[in-house]
Amino acid sequence: MSEEIDRTLRRWSPGDHIDLHTEMKRTVRRIAIRSLFGDHHAHGPESVRFYTKHKAVTQRWPSSIAAGAEFAMPTMK
Repeated sequence: MSEEIDRTLRRWSPGDHIDLHTEMKRTVRRIAIRSLFGDHHAHGPESVRFYTKHKAVTQRWPSSIAAGAEFAMPTMK
């Protein structure tokens, strides 16, 4: 998204008269198209690279995990 905003801003020069409504519609449309059909959407190449990277757990597991799984519906006490 920031790349598209930067692209829009680079086209503007000091002193230009800009139809802001048209420019914003154009920028939002480009962002939507890239989000839906670009390589960063849920099934695109970037998504595959993200979900197949090796990751390390850097957090301790809660102590309640040692007690085993709980299958009871939580209730307010």
